[in-house]
Amino acid sequence: MSDAPPRILIVDDDVELAKSLATMLGAAGAYETRIVHCAADAVAAAVELAPAIVFLDIELPDMSGYEVAKLLHQHADLQAVRLIALTDNIEHPGREGARAAGFERYLVKPVTAIELQKVLRRSVSIGTGLSVVARNGIREPIYRGLP
Repeated sequence: MSDAPPRILIVDDDVELAKSLATMLGAAGAYETRIVHCAADAVAAAVELAPAIVFLDIELPDMSGYEVAKLLHQHADLQAVRLIALTDNIEHPGREGARAAGFERYLVKPVTAIELQKVLRRSVSIGTGLSVVARNGIREPIYRGLP
């Protein structure tokens, strides 16, 4: 098993929000994070970084996050990546679209430290893939938390 820190990619055009999320991830544990601000850079960064988790804004200016999610999951090396949708619209009707695009969680920005901890706490191992576990010790997929 590798001692390398889990890798997390943040894709958000809001520079300050992306930095804030990276800072919270750093405070939550030893994570290697990378930030990109547009869909055009997201797939290349994901291929290079091989992240366990991608926090992906679904309302990017150059392409929808749903389209980016589909591109990520079509890539052979990114089949196991876990996608967390980010949106600043609490009324956004896209939760079902998020599920269909392969997102496992749907978070409204700004993400709080508590919400972030809930996502990260579920992980047992964030190496080659993300294993999740319920409080009772039974493995279950992280998408159960998608409201």
